[in-house]
Amino acid sequence: MLEARDNIEQEIWWEPRNGCSSTWFDNWTRLDPLTHIVPEDFPIDEGIQDINYFMEEHGWNVELMHQK
Repeated sequence: MLEARDNIEQEIWWEPRNGCSSTWFDNWTRLDPLTHIVPEDFPIDEGIQDINYFMEEHGWNVELMHQK
């Protein structure tokens, strides 16, 4: 996810819907689902279902994002 971030961050329109958006399959960036944006060889962890997995009280859990 962090590798792809640099490619899409400038165009991101965040609509996390309280964290219940699908990390990979919902269009929460208004660019397309992440599965359509990341390179074909990008390893998608489908175990991460909702973006709230990476959220904490005051924003993103950056340490957790670096682990994935």
